[in-house]
Amino acid sequence: MPEINYSELKPGAIIVYHLRPEQLPTDPMRDWRGKVKSVYDSCNGVRVEVLNEGFEGEEEPVYFQQIVRIEHAERIVSNL
Repeated sequence: MPEINYSELKPGAIIVYHLRPEQLPTDPMRDWRGKVKSVYDSCNGVRVEVLNEGFEGEEEPVYFQQIVRIEHAERIVSNL
């Protein structure tokens, strides 16, 4: 599995992750997609808006170790 560059985790990034065992997933290997809303480096996690059909718009915390890959990181344009 390729190493994940956690510095790419910024609001707007799209990630793929797996649910934690304590969430009792029916398919532990199911890929979930989420759009990063906030990054919490001190907790090694992010808050995402779920993008999977039927769960759109729900938000949940995701720990770094749950992340399988980063699909897309939107570029933030600054007006300097």
